[in-house]
Amino acid sequence: MVKVHTSRMTFGGPDALDVTRSGNHPTGVLFAPSWALVQPYLNARHAGLETLALWRKYEADYRAEMEHARKVYPSRWSDLLSRESVTLLCFCANAQRCHRTVLAAMLGEFGASVMGERQLSMF
Repeated sequence: MVKVHTSRMTFGGPDALDVTRSGNHPTGVLFAPSWALVQPYLNARHAGLETLALWRKYEADYRAEMEHARKVYPSRWSDLLSRESVTLLCFCANAQRCHRTVLAAMLGEFGASVMGERQLSMF
């Protein structure tokens, strides 16, 4: 079963998977939140209006989107879970308030080993 790490976009390892809506990876984009979900959340964050309640709603809505995607694209989920390792990438600075961490937790619910956020070297 896959070992799942998370990281910001600066990670360039061989198991990197861009899971952002603006990404070009055909598999990664399936695990990205929809623009309808992510844009209002990012607008609130940039305006300094992000709250715990807003995050919890975003997290629940993202999980719902991923549950739907799992039903529509089961082979993509199986393919991801069958990898040796993957590092889920996003732009968010705070991993605790990022869909990459939510996705990692969801993969853990299906048997993946969740390894946490990669600690990137500054050198």
